[in-house]
Amino acid sequence: MHYDRPRGGWLPVVDEFGRTSVPGIFVAGDAAGLRGALVAEAEGQIIGAAAAADTQEVDRPDFRERLAGVLATRKKLCAFQGAVQSLLRVPAGLWRLPNDDTVICRCENVTLGELRDGFVAGHLAPNAIKRTTRAGMGWCGGRTCLHAVAALAELHGGPSAAMMTPRPLARPVPLGALANTAQAGV
Repeated sequence: MHYDRPRGGWLPVVDEFGRTSVPGIFVAGDAAGLRGALVAEAEGQIIGAAAAADTQEVDRPDFRERLAGVLATRKKLCAFQGAVQSLLRVPAGLWRLPNDDTVICRCENVTLGELRDGFVAGHLAPNAIKRTTRAGMGWCGGRTCLHAVAALAELHGGPSAAMMTPRPLARPVPLGALANTAQAGV
C-alpha cells in the first residue's frame, strides 16, 4: 500500500497491468486510485486482458504492443486527471475555518468539537480517533470523513499519512436466513 491523498488515500501498489505483490490479484479502476470513469474503462480493458493472460505472456513485448492504443489512452487520461486533482487540492488553512459545531463525520454525527476533545486527549492517529469519537465507524467506513479527520489531526500534531482500519466488506449471514430467502423464491 502507498498513500496518495488526491487519488483516494491508501492505495494498493500495482504495476501498469494492475498486478499486485500477491500473485493472481489484480486491481483496476477506483480501487487503484480515483481517476474517473474513462480511466477505469481503459483499465478494465488493460487489466482484464492481463488477468486473462498467462503470467509470462504479460511480460512479453507483443502483449504490450497489442494493448498500445489503450495504454496510450490511459496515460493521456491519467495526465489530465493529475492536472484536475492538482487544481482541487484543499489548502491546509481551510481546515482552520470550521467551528466546534461543524459536523465532520456525517454517518456518526461527530462534530469538530468532539474531534478536538480527542486530539487534546492525545488521540491523533486515525484508529485512536475512530475509537474515541466514532468518526469513520458509519456506513461509509471513513471514506467520506477520513481526509478531513486526518487533516485536522495533522494540524494538532498527528501523523500526515496514517491508515484507518477499514470496515469489513462482508458480514456473516445465518444459514437460516439464506434458506428462508431460497424458499421465498427471492
